[in-house]
Amino acid sequence: MNEQYKKLGKNTMWMAIGNFASKLLSFFMVPLYTSYLTTADYGVSDLITITVSLLSPFLTLATSEGIIRFTLEKDSDKKDVFSFSIFIGVIGFCLLLTFSPILAPYTSFEQYYPLFLLYYVVSVLCLLFQQFVKGLDHVRTYAISGFLGTAGTIIFNIVFLVFLNAGIEGYLYSMILGLAIPAMYLFIREHLYRYFKNILKVNRIFEKKFLLYCLPLVPNQICWWINNSSDKYIMNFYWGLSLTGVYSVSYKIPSILNVISTIFFSSWQISAIDDFGSKKSKNFFANVYEMYFELYTIVASFLILLIKVAAKILFAKDFFNAWPYAAILVLASMIQAMGTFVGTVYTTSMKSKMILYTTLLAAGVNTGLNFVLIPNYGAYGAAIATTIGYLALLIVRIFDSRRIFVFKINYFRHFIVYTLLLVEVICICLNKGITSFAFSSILFLIVAFLNKQIVIKGICFLKNKVKSR
Repeated sequence: MNEQYKKLGKNTMWMAIGNFASKLLSFFMVPLYTSYLTTADYGVSDLITITVSLLSPFLTLATSEGIIRFTLEKDSDKKDVFSFSIFIGVIGFCLLLTFSPILAPYTSFEQYYPLFLLYYVVSVLCLLFQQFVKGLDHVRTYAISGFLGTAGTIIFNIVFLVFLNAGIEGYLYSMILGLAIPAMYLFIREHLYRYFKNILKVNRIFEKKFLLYCLPLVPNQICWWINNSSDKYIMNFYWGLSLTGVYSVSYKIPSILNVISTIFFSSWQISAIDDFGSKKSKNFFANVYEMYFELYTIVASFLILLIKVAAKILFAKDFFNAWPYAAILVLASMIQAMGTFVGTVYTTSMKSKMILYTTLLAAGVNTGLNFVLIPNYGAYGAAIATTIGYLALLIVRIFDSRRIFVFKINYFRHFIVYTLLLVEVICICLNKGITSFAFSSILFLIVAFLNKQIVIKGICFLKNKVKSR
């Protein structure tokens, strides 16, 4: 079992090197965006990115999920996996070129249509390349590509926004180049051209198996899009681009938590498959889940406590009004991460249909609440609907996944912690000055005490490292 933890720890370390510093730099770029872009501009750019995230699962048949799952199998033909995934991606782009001109006039970004197409291409290629390299277990190379991408995005943002004053077009160019750089790096560094194969020679049995795994994940990814992004379209319809832009930027503070989940899941996808189903793997799942929960909880509680301070530093002008939505979304982000962890039971056991059903339920809850809450409560309604949708996902997955794989969860402690976090969010959003901050500080200390094991383990780890030097 020690080998499992060592492998997870080593992979997580590389993911941290490649993602944490770069994501942290990207996070601190928010003041630049909010200073050089209007709320409407930011709303348009965000609609472009979420539209790409909506279309790509349809047009690629969720191959980004299949490519890593099948590449990780030791006896798989890597050329079949890579070539078939790229082939599906090419067909999808041809469909986009055919039908998107018809739909473009009905969007809020028709004038940026060429940039939208370019952003779609580089985002799909970058994702496929990264997932394939990760499936090869070349974690170091994957991590470096992530660092290069974010560093490139930051540099181009400064050039286009500050020096060239290119506005929203400059922002879009920087995002495109920030995806093109890691894609080119991976293609050259890993010699990905070696994995191209005549599509007619790809194993037909593999193609069928690949599609049976991926196809249920298409509506699953659409449901994730609904949970993450549909509220912005509804917000734009009822309240306009300005509030949509403010609400969109509120996601930037919860993105700190997303750094934790991105780093962790990039390595967890590899470790979760090892010896799945055995007693040893059940203990491994349970221990990692608890450690992940404890770490996420402490960071989330601390972020909620200092949400106004972070917003004051990061959000310029009218964007500062996003802070209460960000507090709610921090809680939503944590619940989402735990639900995603439990979902690895389905992907690891090849039960991809169950991912679809559970995510579909959450999307239905989220969408229904969006239409009920957003017209009357605006961004507050959107944030609350998102949180409840993720909570529905977590609850259903915890109990449903036990039909496949049972690992121990301390339900009572988790319920208490989630309740404390909810009370902390309400207290902060009431905005009662020093009273709210003092009460929230007490709640943070209680949360930290209840999850002290991760703190103790972290201190012991650091002590051992110091002694070994």
